[in-house]
Amino acid sequence: MSATDKMRIISAGVNGSDVGMELWLPYDTGWSKNVMWRRGRLGRVYKNESSAALCRSLAQLIRTRRLPWRPQKKLHVGIVVSRPDRRADSHNFVDLICDAVESGTGVNDRWYTGYWDWNDSDKSQAGITVTISQWGGEGEDD
Repeated sequence: MSATDKMRIISAGVNGSDVGMELWLPYDTGWSKNVMWRRGRLGRVYKNESSAALCRSLAQLIRTRRLPWRPQKKLHVGIVVSRPDRRADSHNFVDLICDAVESGTGVNDRWYTGYWDWNDSDKSQAGITVTISQWGGEGEDD
């Protein structure tokens, strides 16, 4: 079973004008921007296919719930990386995950705020928790 097959929604829903979703992703170094980009024989830079597949799968998982994300409202994104060892820098996972969130919600990442954190875990508990939320009514934030 691939990493994309193990992704799951922990919770999702709408409460009044608040929208939220929490997801769990298996730990995979393909989320890191250090392995995301590759250079071809002629010098062309392209996204590594395994990283692109992770991004597409997460975006599709977010879209499955058809939540009413508002494109001109601040989107709060929380990312916690539970890593099996200290070789990976967890902040390198943020870019690709946020790209997938943008594709899945339709909210441009210039509207993002949030946090990232990490903790060490054993290999059986390694994973990434992503929390996405929007609060409040319609229209632009100040």
